[in-house]
Amino acid sequence: MQSNVFKTRYLLFFIFFSLIIFFLFFPITFTLEKKGQIIIFSSGYTNILLFDELSFDFNNNKFFFYYKLPYHDIQILNIINSPLRMQKGENLIQKQNRKSSAMVFYKDSHNLFKFDNYYYNRKWLEAKVKDVSSFLHNIGPIEEKVYILHLEMYRSFQILPNVYIISSFKDLAHELSHYFFGYQVKADANSTWHELLCEVNSVLFLRSFSRYRYLKELELKTVGFYYEPYGKSVINFLEYFNYDQERIFELERFILKNYKSLDDKEFENIIKKF
Repeated sequence: MQSNVFKTRYLLFFIFFSLIIFFLFFPITFTLEKKGQIIIFSSGYTNILLFDELSFDFNNNKFFFYYKLPYHDIQILNIINSPLRMQKGENLIQKQNRKSSAMVFYKDSHNLFKFDNYYYNRKWLEAKVKDVSSFLHNIGPIEEKVYILHLEMYRSFQILPNVYIISSFKDLAHELSHYFFGYQVKADANSTWHELLCEVNSVLFLRSFSRYRYLKELELKTVGFYYEPYGKSVINFLEYFNYDQERIFELERFILKNYKSLDDKEFENIIKKF
């Protein structure tokens, strides 16, 4: 009898101790944001990736139990090793719902402009947002909330699925195309097919709404101004499809309908069918 009690107590102690160790290295976190301050409470060792507003790059940081982070305009925060993340903030426009996503805090979130399910931070973006929404509808609908933030940065990028940072009008169609190719249809780490398709869409979008910029973009890609797959590869792709926008949309709709993930080799096999 005493032996059974001892075994039960030992088992409970072992489970309790194991949980402590687990949540020490794979912590439960609670992130709270208010008035330009982000505070992270954690049950243990925490590994985070955060955005540097000065260098426009991402930095890695590690801490135990508590971390305080001020920000000026925007903060992008990924908690790498937390299996359970609680998130709350008055300017939180996107939660981190998986390891590959991130929390996004935008300080002027309550003053955004709106068109349908698109939210954007510059009034002049309204016409462009309407144009790109109409253009991308040829591929499929974007039904989730979308935040488009024009910021003074040297590059554009997206924090899938909802936030798109753009530095120029040219990048708008490219970044939003990643909602389909990169989010709805996943690409592995070594693939470039999704970047190629998004850049093709960017060129087609320019052709639809700015002939001058379209011709200038073709010229830059032809002379090798961009590294691949954003340069000559785009020209080769367009030539293969004879610059036929509807054929390209047909290919993209086929991929969207039939695939959840895709690699470069399978992408090349699909193209041969078109």
